[in-house]
Amino acid sequence: MALLIAVYGLAGLDMALCALSQTALWQRKEYRLDRMKAYLFSPEKSAFHIAIWVVGLLCALTAFFMPLFGYISLLVLLAGYVVRAMKRGVVRPKFTMRAIAVCALAIILSGAALLFISNILWISLIVAITPLIVAVCVWVVAIPSALKKSDSIQKAITYRTSLTQLQVIGITGSVGKTSTKTYALHLLENDDQEILATKKHRNSPYVVALDVLSQITKHTNAYIAELGAYKKGEIAELCEIVQPTIGVITAITNQHAALFGSVENLAQAKWELAESIPENGMLVLNKDDRNIRTLAERYSSRITWYSMKESADVMFESIVLQQDSVSCVLAINQQRFDVTIPVVSRGQLGSVLAACAIAHVMGMSGEDIMKKLATLPALEKTMEYKKLHSGAVVIDDSYSASEASVMNAIEYLNAVGGEHALLVLVPIIELGDEAAAVHARIGTALAHAQFQTYIYGTAYQEDIMKGLSGVSHLHITWYTDPKTLAEDVATQTKEQNMIVFEGRLPGIVTNV
Repeated sequence: MALLIAVYGLAGLDMALCALSQTALWQRKEYRLDRMKAYLFSPEKSAFHIAIWVVGLLCALTAFFMPLFGYISLLVLLAGYVVRAMKRGVVRPKFTMRAIAVCALAIILSGAALLFISNILWISLIVAITPLIVAVCVWVVAIPSALKKSDSIQKAITYRTSLTQLQVIGITGSVGKTSTKTYALHLLENDDQEILATKKHRNSPYVVALDVLSQITKHTNAYIAELGAYKKGEIAELCEIVQPTIGVITAITNQHAALFGSVENLAQAKWELAESIPENGMLVLNKDDRNIRTLAERYSSRITWYSMKESADVMFESIVLQQDSVSCVLAINQQRFDVTIPVVSRGQLGSVLAACAIAHVMGMSGEDIMKKLATLPALEKTMEYKKLHSGAVVIDDSYSASEASVMNAIEYLNAVGGEHALLVLVPIIELGDEAAAVHARIGTALAHAQFQTYIYGTAYQEDIMKGLSGVSHLHITWYTDPKTLAEDVATQTKEQNMIVFEGRLPGIVTNV
C-alpha cells in the first residue's frame, strides 16, 4: 500500500510538472500547430528534454515485459524536470484563462485515468504520454474559443463597415510593425482629432476584432492597425475586419519563413494588404526592400516610397549614429530638415521613416513632423536605452530577434561600443531553410568584432562557427545554463560597460 501511494505521488508530480511546462510551450507558440511543428523540427527545441521524454516513454513501454522499468520511467521523467527546475525554475505558463483551462483539463484527464488503475505498467505509460494529452486538451479548449472568435470577428466587420468616414492605416511586414505603429501614433496625435491604434502587440484577427469593438467610436478619425500573420490568408482576414485605406509594408525578410515554407510565400501573404487597398487609397512602401520593390512592379495604384539608401518621396540622409540618438536629414520631396531623433541605432530608423511617410500621406507638414521627431517615445524591449547606477549602459532589444536586428546590434556596438561592450544574444528561430545561412552570416559579422559576445544555447552553433572561418573566437562565449549567463552578465554591469540584449533571452538574464 505504501509503495502504491508513493507511485501515485510520483506520477502526480510528473504529470503536474509536464502539464505546466507543455502548456507554457504551447502558449509561447500561440497554441498554433504550425508554430509547434516548426519548433519540433528546429534546433530551438531542447534535445536534452526530448531525449528524457523518449527514454521515459521507452521505459514505460518496456514495463509491459519488466515492471521494474515502470518505476524507472517515473524517476527518469522526474529527474528531467528537476534538472530543468535547477537551471530555470519550474517552467509554467502565464496563467491566462486559456492556459488555466488547458493545464487543468490535462491534469484532470490524466489524474482521472490513474484513479481506475493500480498497475505500474499503465501508470507509467499515462504519465509518459502526458505531452500528447496536453496537445489534445489544447485542441478541445480551442473549440469553444473558435466559436467565440468567429462571432466577435463578424461583429467587428459589421461595425467597421458602418464607419464610412474612418481612415484606417494597416501596417504589416516581417519586422518593424509595432515600432512603426507606435511612432506613427506619436506623430499623428493632436488635440483636434481622435487618433487610435491597436493596443500593444495585438495583430491577429480575433484580438484586432476585440480592439475594433472596444476602442473605436463614431468620433474616431483615424485608426492604426498592426497586422500580423503566420500563414497565407491571415492578412486578408485582418483586412476584411479593419478595411484599411492606407497600407504600409515595412519589410519582407526571412523572419518566420519556416511557417510559410519560403520567403516567396511570405511575401505573397504580406502583399494581401496591398490587394485590399481601395483605388482611392495609398500604399506606403519601403524602397530599400528588394522583395517589396519586386511585388510593386505590377501594382498600378498610388505609392509613397521611403528609403535610407536612394531617392524616394520620404528619405533620411547624412545619418550619424550616437550612443543614445541619431542625427540625420529628413527629406520630404524637395524639403530638407536637420533632425536629432531619440532612437538607438540605425535599425530603428526604418520604422521612424515609415511613420514619417504615413504622417506625410495623412497631410502632416514637414515642419510638424520634424518637431514631433524630437520627442519620439522609447519602445519597450526594442533597442531600449537604460543607464544603470554603476554607469553601465544597457540596450534591451529582447522583444524579438531577426537577422536584421542582430546585424543592427553588431553595427551599433562596432560604432559606439568599444572593446568593453558586450552583446548577449540567442539564436534566431523559425527561419526554415534559411537558418544555416543566416547564422553563418551572423558568424561572419562577429568575426572581427572588438566587443565580447555571449550566446545562449547551442542552436546553430556549428553554422555560426562556420561564419567565423577560422578567425579567433576568443571573444565569443557559449552558455546553456541561464543562471551562469545571468551571473556573468551581472559582473559586466558592475563596471562602466555597454551591454546589448538581443532576442528573447530568459528573464533571469535581462533583469539587471
